[in-house]
Amino acid sequence: MKTMSIFRPSAVKKALTVSALMALYAPYSAAEPHYALEACCSLCPEVNDPASYNTEFLKVSQHLVAGTDGWLYRTKLDLDESFEINQRTLNEMNRFRAALAAKGTELVMVYQPTRGLINPDGVVDAQYDFIAASNSYNQALQQIRDTGIIVPNLETLINDGSTPDFYFRRDAHWTPYGAKLTAQLVADTITKLSVYSSITETKYKNNRVGLLNVSGSHQKAAYLICGTQFPEQYVNEFEASTIEEGESDLFSDASLPEIVAAGTSFTKAQTNYNFVGYLKEFLSRDVLNIGQAGGGVIGSLLQYLPTEDYQEAPPKLLIWEVPSYTSLSNSFNYRQLIPLVDNGCAAKPKVLSSTISLKTGNNEVLFNGGGQVKNLLSGDYLLDIQFNNPDIKRLQAKVWYHNSRKENITLKHRDRVNSNGRFVFELRSEDEWKDFIFTSFDIKVDDSYPQDLKVTASLCQRSDSELR
Repeated sequence: MKTMSIFRPSAVKKALTVSALMALYAPYSAAEPHYALEACCSLCPEVNDPASYNTEFLKVSQHLVAGTDGWLYRTKLDLDESFEINQRTLNEMNRFRAALAAKGTELVMVYQPTRGLINPDGVVDAQYDFIAASNSYNQALQQIRDTGIIVPNLETLINDGSTPDFYFRRDAHWTPYGAKLTAQLVADTITKLSVYSSITETKYKNNRVGLLNVSGSHQKAAYLICGTQFPEQYVNEFEASTIEEGESDLFSDASLPEIVAAGTSFTKAQTNYNFVGYLKEFLSRDVLNIGQAGGGVIGSLLQYLPTEDYQEAPPKLLIWEVPSYTSLSNSFNYRQLIPLVDNGCAAKPKVLSSTISLKTGNNEVLFNGGGQVKNLLSGDYLLDIQFNNPDIKRLQAKVWYHNSRKENITLKHRDRVNSNGRFVFELRSEDEWKDFIFTSFDIKVDDSYPQDLKVTASLCQRSDSELR
């Protein structure tokens, strides 16, 4: 891709001479117009001030720095140098893998490299240790592999030190070219798995369908802080279709695909980066795309795992795309995902269950007592909470134990995640918490909640509790 110089149109207008104007309106004149062009679009000093990043959108853009050839980077996310994963997180990732495996699903993780790792040559206005970053990233890939999760050879993407067309220059996302390179590596790994040959073959091809123009998130942040308007970037757009039918298979009535791709806006079909389209072509297999833009790392899985599509027909392969600039260490992510693999308490005996109408303030929903205290050890149980209003996306609660210890719970599902007013999570199981006896579960309601709100809460045994 050729680089494009950026100019201010206003400068062109001011530079037009009288003779140039006459030439423009005199098609038979031999004279040609002359233009004085002035380069533009540099960042302002305010991008270095933390106070400039004063909205939720701008917070994820800290701190903007300029690169060569019109590149913009975020120092906190694009130029991260450490990807170390702690042992507790690795244990949780292994539990998630094992839970899926018990349902017949193998987990493939696409832990994609940052923009700094892919294009370090463009970084000019920030200190960035590419060697340290690449070593840490490679180590993280190996740590994930050691849990038993399948990880493609993504480190080969950064071996050359610079692949400038992989990401958009002023946006967080990969281009269709970057999606294609990644899909090829994923396919190279999957085709070597024993399960691959058991999946029905369907041949696909990708065709150019037009141009994709991207007004990047980085350049939007630059405009909000500096008022600087960078141009949109244009790249070729592609779409997959079956070779047999010569048309898109989006509306096929065939059975559900045995490969599912979950993830973020990098994966979502409507973003047109075509990651799943390339997976289909390189794998010669159908792939169900459940990618969720704006849902975070686990949003698409929170929606998908409780569905009949998964519960009744688990796929043989689950490809989970995760940007490496996002943290894997939030233990509550796994405390939600793992019980949803078996759909929470939906098909399990309820040890405790109650439905109540909620009032403003604290509401005790479940209580282990009333003359008979059950030996409900925290490490063996999970909670399944269902509000009667499907739009509820926030849970404020407390779990109490017999030793007067408590855990404060604050869960918020993102606006674009359709969780149907349901929250499922395991009780704490690390260290001494696993042996605490559950006492009660309280929900706090404030004035932001709707009226006539009811909730059903159930306590049931974890599927892996017998393994302890």
